[in-house]
Amino acid sequence: MEFKKRDKNDNFSIDIAPLVDVVFLLLIFFMVSTTFEVNTGLKVDLPTSSSKEIKKEPETINISVTKSGEIYYNGGKIDIVNLNAKFQNLKNKESLIIIKADKFSYHGTVVSIMDLAKKNGLNNLAIATKQDEQ
Repeated sequence: MEFKKRDKNDNFSIDIAPLVDVVFLLLIFFMVSTTFEVNTGLKVDLPTSSSKEIKKEPETINISVTKSGEIYYNGGKIDIVNLNAKFQNLKNKESLIIIKADKFSYHGTVVSIMDLAKKNGLNNLAIATKQDEQ
C-alpha cells in the first residue's frame, strides 16, 4: 500500500461553515429563550408612573380593563357579575390583585372592580403602570 507523499507547500484548510452554522443556531436559541415577557395578548395602553415596580406575590390575579370597558380576569373575558362571583370564591384572601386598566378606560369601571374586591375582603390591590422613561 502506497501513501501519497505530502508536499511541504500544501496548505491545509478547515471548513468553518458548519462551525458558523452551529454558533448561529446557538445564538438564536439563547436570544429566543431569554426574552420571555408576560403578555396577555390584550392591547392595553398603561399610563406612566415614576415609582418603582412592586414585587409580585406568589399568587396574583390580573384584571385587565380595555379602552372600551371590557374586563378580563387572568386573560379571560368576564362581566362584573361573574367577577364578583370569582372574588367571592377565592380561597386565599391575601392574593394580590393587579388592575391593568387602559389609560383611556372609564374610571368608573376601575373603581367598581376595586369596590368589589374590597367588599369581598381582598385588600391587596395594585394598579399597573409603565415605567416613566427619563
